[in-house]
Amino acid sequence: MSVANSDTTPSLSSANAWRASDPLRLPVWRTQVRDYFRQRPIHQFLAPKVASWDERHTPYVPGRSGPMTAARILALQESQRLDDARLYYADEDMTALSVAVGAKRPEEPLSIDRMPSPVGFMVFATALGSYTATSREMFGVVPLPDETPTLHVPIVAASWSIWSPADWKHTPPVSWMYRSADEEQARMPDRRGIWLTYYSTRSMGFEMLAPGTRLGTETLTGRAMTAGDQVRRSMGHAPLSRVDTVFLPFDDPFPEEMPSDSPYHWTQSVYTAWQLVQHEGRNGWTETEDVVAPSRGSARKRDPQRDTVRVIRLRPNRRPSREAAERDRAEADTKNPTRYTHRFPVPPYRRPNACWNSAIHGDDPKTRLCRHAEQIVAGSIRGPRHLPLRVGPVFKLTPSPDAPATAAADQ
Repeated sequence: MSVANSDTTPSLSSANAWRASDPLRLPVWRTQVRDYFRQRPIHQFLAPKVASWDERHTPYVPGRSGPMTAARILALQESQRLDDARLYYADEDMTALSVAVGAKRPEEPLSIDRMPSPVGFMVFATALGSYTATSREMFGVVPLPDETPTLHVPIVAASWSIWSPADWKHTPPVSWMYRSADEEQARMPDRRGIWLTYYSTRSMGFEMLAPGTRLGTETLTGRAMTAGDQVRRSMGHAPLSRVDTVFLPFDDPFPEEMPSDSPYHWTQSVYTAWQLVQHEGRNGWTETEDVVAPSRGSARKRDPQRDTVRVIRLRPNRRPSREAAERDRAEADTKNPTRYTHRFPVPPYRRPNACWNSAIHGDDPKTRLCRHAEQIVAGSIRGPRHLPLRVGPVFKLTPSPDAPATAAADQ
């Protein structure tokens, strides 16, 4: 059964960049993606990835039907996650700031207190990042010997929930395995943590290639396949496509030195977005608005909880200038879809042990009533704003102890 719906197709700008401009579409997208995970075609698509250990987190089920059963477990868990999720929409400046600060990993251990809700689904107005793929990674396609176009797959949404391997209590029993950050296969720890699933566009970024771009030939028919063919075939899919998953146990540090195309790196940006939302008060970063999607059809019973989308924007005093945002959009490309060079030339930074209640601050961690946690502090630009930003090492000339005072003065 097709779940395509022309009026809910995510839009692309003239620069072929992801632009999700209408948060009121999220309830429909959530329903369509959830229903897609309940269909057999997605189970058949995931089964080969499970069998070849291409899935990052895999419920291992022995037997001939093991990969198909494991694929069904993954799909049904994601369907339930989406069904329970609270909906969030991060606007363009909010996304750019999260990516800018998230370029460096959080110093604090992964904390359940940072989650805006136990289960959630967040769509980003611009992409969190991208990863590189070619037709050699496509199932059922033989790449052309002299033509292997590079595809930059944008990451545009994420779902999450509190999860542990013990949550699966049905038949058959499974053993959960995972591919670690250093690409080693291991058994998943029996601990609670955060499970995140990342999503791309409906056609996984093929819409960003010229329609006539040749990808290869089909294995069964020998017919040539183009990027336009792939886009047309994806119209029967859900409006967003599942890409990868991450599981991080609570109270563990974030992995170090993750490449920018890694889901662990994208998680740094998502976690940063959570931190920005949580920082309230006079120096807070964000403002939120709950919008309710209109009901479809007179017979449909409205469910405010499911139809409500929490829109997250930067506060007016935190927003960059329109000119800076336009310059970033103009310089964006498929590899770096969200730029922040002009919006945040000196990005905000993390203060590891900041006091959030300075009026009642205490120095003794055992007795103080104030809260200490990682805090995101605004970056600053020193000097005239109209001049180009100079970034480089700072040298301070220090005279040697035996140098005469006049020589030091001359320096």
